[in-house]
Amino acid sequence: MKPFVLIVFVLISFNMTSQTCLCWEGNYFGEFETPALKTFKFSNGKELMLCPPVFYNLDNDTVAYYRNFDLQDCSSKKQIESFYNELSYTANFQRDTLTIQAIADLPVGHNRTFVKMEWIAESFYFNKEAVENFHTLNRNIRKYSSQEIKQTLAEYEAGPEVLKGTTNELIGRLFMCVISGNEMAGKYFLDFENRFNVRYLEQLDVYDTYLAMLEQWKL
Repeated sequence: MKPFVLIVFVLISFNMTSQTCLCWEGNYFGEFETPALKTFKFSNGKELMLCPPVFYNLDNDTVAYYRNFDLQDCSSKKQIESFYNELSYTANFQRDTLTIQAIADLPVGHNRTFVKMEWIAESFYFNKEAVENFHTLNRNIRKYSSQEIKQTLAEYEAGPEVLKGTTNELIGRLFMCVISGNEMAGKYFLDFENRFNVRYLEQLDVYDTYLAMLEQWKL
């Protein structure tokens, strides 16, 4: 009787372990597995997981926001997509589709103040055994007026000596000028790294994020 009980216990333990989603990570120190922060189970039995993000709540809201994470397949440990930038993300699972929504800080408020806006949503679903996806970009973000564009260009032309400590804000406002259709702003935006001597990691991360967003806008 005892061997039978032991076998049943081993089988149950194995099944419980096999159903646990573990994220694969590899770096200079080797390869290892960590528990997934969030998993999403589809109707075909497959699971996708968020691995391993910085998890936090923003502005005391009840919505969970994520930053700097990978999307992986639970069974194969295959990496589906990476989300490493200065954006925040929400994850919503409905109708057998996982939608990861990017939230960007954009200077579209009163007096070009920064407010949180939905930027791009990437949706993932299974077609039989294969993961497929599509994206939806928010093109309803308000554009800059001619006066706002003129003010932003003047700030750029004033140079780094005048704008010490506000370069990240200027990057965002130039970005808005570019997607508002101003060609000069496009030239200024691409030359920003050289003119303002962008060297600090935080500034580079912000600038690279806006560059990636601009490429998405052009699609």
